[in-house]
Amino acid sequence: MFISYAKKIEKLPWQEIYHHNGLNYEKIDNINIPDYLDSSIPIYSMRVDKKFRILGYRNDNEFYIVWFDNNHETC
Repeated sequence: MFISYAKKIEKLPWQEIYHHNGLNYEKIDNINIPDYLDSSIPIYSMRVDKKFRILGYRNDNEFYIVWFDNNHETC
């Protein structure tokens, strides 16, 4: 499922990712950021399916996955 998702979004420009209803790209506030990340880095979530989300941060045109939220429990 994740591979299909990755192939889908790698072709989309960021402007489309921001506004794509199915991806639900959104900033997550009030979340415990892992110690290995700078706490000032904003964390974002993207929907892979109804329950499965990925969380990470964007740096230029790259999205760095910090963790998988398999059961939609983190956000």
